[in-house]
Amino acid sequence: MKEAFEDVKKVNSGNEEKIGDALEVKWVTVKKEVSGLESRLTTKFVEIKKDVETLEIEKKRTNIIFHGVQESDDVAEDVEKVREILSKGLSLDCERHLEEMYRIGMKKEDKVRPIRLIVKSLEGKIEIIKRAKQLKDISEFKKVFISPDLTRKQQLEDKEL
Repeated sequence: MKEAFEDVKKVNSGNEEKIGDALEVKWVTVKKEVSGLESRLTTKFVEIKKDVETLEIEKKRTNIIFHGVQESDDVAEDVEKVREILSKGLSLDCERHLEEMYRIGMKKEDKVRPIRLIVKSLEGKIEIIKRAKQLKDISEFKKVFISPDLTRKQQLEDKEL
């Protein structure tokens, strides 16, 4: 009986090594597959991130930011101030250029929030930005600055230049 038990032990010890080798091969295969999947996911993530950035840029293509326009509690007053800046300060027709406008950021007592202006066309945006320099010559609009609406990435790139 003892001899039979020793024979079974010898047979099993050989199987343990075979099983260990098979598991090692399987583990290496799984690691390679996971590594390949990780690489493909990383590549796809980068592609999607670029697509999102492109969409953001396209979305902001006709937007302009007005800084320094005094804030009021009434949205209609803000609209009127922007119309006045466009018509008196820049000599432009508001109806031709203005599509939509709203304040951006959290309202704080000691800070004037900028206004995002959505212009009807890219040509209108360019025209407004070209004429923005005229505001410094008009005393009531000296503190108003106009800039294009940029994504965070574009802002950081501009800052580096």
